[in-house]
Amino acid sequence: MTGRRAALPAAGYQPPARLLLDGGRCVARFTTEDGRRSKDYDFGRLPVPRPLQIAFAEAFCQRTGTAGT
Repeated sequence: MTGRRAALPAAGYQPPARLLLDGGRCVARFTTEDGRRSKDYDFGRLPVPRPLQIAFAEAFCQRTGTAGT
């Protein structure tokens, strides 16, 4: 199969943060592939201990990221 190479980001590119834990938050941010829309999922509202909130948010980010399943 033939095709063309995918465009690569410019040198120094940093993807936007997906796990936001600052200021007491525990938010996982999902952003569409084109970067036009995003939605925040607030795991800090779950009635479980903080380490579990973070674990859930990390798992969500891992599953919904570019290499996620």
